[in-house]
Amino acid sequence: MEFLTRFSLRSPAVIVIAVVLLFAGGIWSAQQLPLETMPDLDIPIVTVVTVYPGAGPSEVLEEITKPLEKATRNIDNAKTQNSTSSDNVSVIVMEFDFGDDLDKAKREVEDAVKAIALPEAAQTPKVGRISFSSMPIMRLSIAGENNKSIQTLRFTKDDIVPELQGIDGVGSVQLTADDESAVRIELSPKKLRENNLTAAQVSQFLVASNLAFPAGELTLKGRILPVTVGQKFDSVKAIKDMPLLSTPSAGASQQAPGSTGAGAPGGQAGSRSSSGQSGASQIKIITLGEIAKVSRGSDRTTVASRLNDKSAFSVNIIKEPDANTVDVADDIGDKIDSLRDSGPKGLKIKVVEDASIMVRESIGGLLREGLMGSVLAMLVILIFLGNWRSTLIAAISIPLSVVISLIALKQLGITLNIMSLAGLAVAVGRIVDDSIVVIENIYRHRQKNDLAGNDLITYGTKEVTSAITSSTFTVVGAFIPLALVSGFIGQVFTPFAVAVVTSILASLIVALTVVPLMAKYLIAGQHGKGGREVMSMSKTYQRSLRWSLDHKAIVLIVSFIFFFASLGLIRLIGSNFLPTDEQNQLNITIDMPAGTSFKALDDKSREVEELVKGKSVKDRLATVGSGLGQQDFFSSAGSANQANIFLELTDDADPEKIAETLRRRLNRIAGKAEISVAEIDSMGGMTSRTEVLVRGDNLKDLRKAADKVSRGMKKIDGLANVEDNLEQVKDGVFVDVDSEKAVKVGLTSAQIGGWLRELLVGKNVTRVTLDDEAVDVSLGLKSQTFDKPVELADLAVPTPLGLSVKLGDIADVREHPTPVTITRRDERQFASITAEITTSDSGRVTRDIKAELEDMKLPRGVTTKISGVSEQMEEGFSQLGMAMLVAVGVVYLIMVLAFGEARAPLAILFSLPFAATGALIGLYVTGQQISVSSMIGGLMLIGIVVTNAIVLIELVQQKRAAGMPTREALLEGGATRLRPILMTAATTIFALLPLGLGLSDGGLISQSLAVTVIGGLTTSTALTLIIAPVIFEILSNIGAKKPANSGNPGPKSENAVA
Repeated sequence: MEFLTRFSLRSPAVIVIAVVLLFAGGIWSAQQLPLETMPDLDIPIVTVVTVYPGAGPSEVLEEITKPLEKATRNIDNAKTQNSTSSDNVSVIVMEFDFGDDLDKAKREVEDAVKAIALPEAAQTPKVGRISFSSMPIMRLSIAGENNKSIQTLRFTKDDIVPELQGIDGVGSVQLTADDESAVRIELSPKKLRENNLTAAQVSQFLVASNLAFPAGELTLKGRILPVTVGQKFDSVKAIKDMPLLSTPSAGASQQAPGSTGAGAPGGQAGSRSSSGQSGASQIKIITLGEIAKVSRGSDRTTVASRLNDKSAFSVNIIKEPDANTVDVADDIGDKIDSLRDSGPKGLKIKVVEDASIMVRESIGGLLREGLMGSVLAMLVILIFLGNWRSTLIAAISIPLSVVISLIALKQLGITLNIMSLAGLAVAVGRIVDDSIVVIENIYRHRQKNDLAGNDLITYGTKEVTSAITSSTFTVVGAFIPLALVSGFIGQVFTPFAVAVVTSILASLIVALTVVPLMAKYLIAGQHGKGGREVMSMSKTYQRSLRWSLDHKAIVLIVSFIFFFASLGLIRLIGSNFLPTDEQNQLNITIDMPAGTSFKALDDKSREVEELVKGKSVKDRLATVGSGLGQQDFFSSAGSANQANIFLELTDDADPEKIAETLRRRLNRIAGKAEISVAEIDSMGGMTSRTEVLVRGDNLKDLRKAADKVSRGMKKIDGLANVEDNLEQVKDGVFVDVDSEKAVKVGLTSAQIGGWLRELLVGKNVTRVTLDDEAVDVSLGLKSQTFDKPVELADLAVPTPLGLSVKLGDIADVREHPTPVTITRRDERQFASITAEITTSDSGRVTRDIKAELEDMKLPRGVTTKISGVSEQMEEGFSQLGMAMLVAVGVVYLIMVLAFGEARAPLAILFSLPFAATGALIGLYVTGQQISVSSMIGGLMLIGIVVTNAIVLIELVQQKRAAGMPTREALLEGGATRLRPILMTAATTIFALLPLGLGLSDGGLISQSLAVTVIGGLTTSTALTLIIAPVIFEILSNIGAKKPANSGNPGPKSENAVA
């Protein structure tokens, strides 16, 4: 590496030009890098969502889920296949490993799904993937002057959504709203019977009456005029006033209806009496409005949205994966301003949630903390060296190393997010270390006036090149095992590791090229002076070290007592998966019993909305229910009985305290509802939800075990919102068709099911143009028609024979309980008990769950497994623990290669246990937990801690190689290296101090990491100066009878120090 220094001194112009180009490239890269909150993770999941309107969980399972499960069971590399069948929707989740080719997996799933035939009424399955980039970056609430007006909805659908969709970087725009423009015709079964009419006849009348039939041309006085017969509907009133023929005296059971679909293929269009008794005297004219409710919009509302009690439409905007969140959000804001001006009178568009705000705050906070750390590091250098020129030279390594790292991030396709920026902020203190060692060595020789000019620069740099190269590669080597960490943790922390490694490698190059060149012009010509304070401090240290070398047993015993005592803090500290930033937002979920009407759900939501009002709540956005087809890949199945209320809190609010208060208050009004309150964090809640999976072949035993586990988890302190997916059942109506009776009248179960579906769900029978908009006209039975399910049996079923028959005459209609959802894993049913962890000590909660499960007596054949964040934490800790062990081995190997022997590196490794002591004390004092972040800090600490010992022992080896006895080499080497060791440790500690204090948003993940490094480096530095020499002398006395011949020999006089 010495050639770099010689080249820079010979070619200053090249170095200057290179520096300018690097700064320009770094600034350009920073402008081009997308800004995100978190790295864009490709969650290894492919989903298949299929909407099957009007079907219950059992029907969805048999007709949709099972065929899809069979079709996708052999997809390459799929780990597990999970399915949920609920009312109207089937969701299949295929899990893969991180690193698998998910695009290929998605294509294979799509091909498999296309190859099977599903019921005609089922919508086309939607195959998709999940990633952080598919989360909405902005949520809008749109309202008109008259609340949910048709005009506002039309403008939203026709103008707002397309305009937003057209913005560069916007991937998709999702509108949550019922179709307010459609015409809904809801027939009364009672009125149909009284007037001897069927839905089929009404449908035929609608189609026939909504025609403008061209009947040719008419020549009138030399003009040719087209002749049109009939007229299309042009208003809701016209539809209501449509005339119908009624024959009230005829028996309903003798009616011969046509068919509206699958109910009676080939049936007759008209009606006839089996006895031929109908006559003109029995016929009367009625209007459609007399037997049906005709309205614009739907009485069967399935979804509603409100902002602060006012009805509104909800719009979610999702960006493209590689688009810049901040830029896209800015463009959306500009577009919203123009849409407000061009929209209908009274149009209100409010931004309820904007992810770019968190991105700006998080990144801005990390930049501020990184800058503060840089300033503190420079002050430390200035205090130690007392020379502004030397400080300036060292300072250049920070921005130059950072811009080089930014160029690397751009080339590797890594975004600027809180992880990559945290890596740069954490590396600031270490970036300057190599430059400090070089500057300090040159400056020390300058103070002694033993060298000058290029000789001073060349020799001062060469003398420490080996040490700083070894120490840099030990830090880099400590991150190599991170490649062994797979899954979520590996992907989240990869940008962090890349930022640290690239900036530290850049700092080594800078220290060997730019720093010597600047020193040539700023230091070499200066007269050396000062150093009295350093000499005084060195003498004090020498006396302490001499005593320690004379009392090795006492030093080691006290040190290891200190170490083992600190291990007792582990229990007190606690553990969690990942620290997360609170977003001053809460989400309230209301789950009503299955089968609850929309009105009841909406009433409960309004009650909750009223209760949560308060001065700490800025906005309340409620989304009630979910319309068919509105589910996305993050929707939970069966959410038609669910309402969600999003709360935006004031800046000074305490989300945790407010959440706890709301839980108590909402519990008092819950009634039959399950109401949960969750804090929204930067990880989208991924780090706070735990799950217990219960498996078994017997459904009865499975229910019993799931109930037992659920009750056990509810007793655990720190768990809230415990939910059992098998706990809820609802009453369902089953129509068991008597095949023999049905075939006698020409019907099958499939025909009866199709006919009944069209009546209950509704069917689009024609289209009309209203207010210059073509809308569907839907025909079905009136909602909430029946008081008892048995009344369904009175409906007249059309037959292919031209007659009708009561449903109860050919089928048994009865109520029967049915599950709300049916969940399966790898085509076997299982139970899932989920809960929110409300304490920061997730590890303690996981241990309590394990203890509860171990003491539980479950039915034979039933097994349990802890999943969710608890499983992620155990897997992550295990992988990181192994990575740390490997890191120790890699660091040791690098040091053996550098020193050419094994004993000196072994002495250096003894610094590591005392780094753990400081890290635990730091976490305990600051109230942080042991987490993935703090363990990454420990990984980094392994590389950083040994650098101080390398700088010390490397010089000791040089002196021993020059013939100096071990004891004298240790005393003199320690005194010489004291200042650079203290300087590098102090700059790292003070550079990390702003991060460790956690003063800004977005830095919580890096806070525990910084605290770990600060605590570990503090104790290890103090003890390295004592322990490493003690261990080194012990090993030297045991293993060597003569001075070591390894190491790079330095000058053979007092001046030969580095």
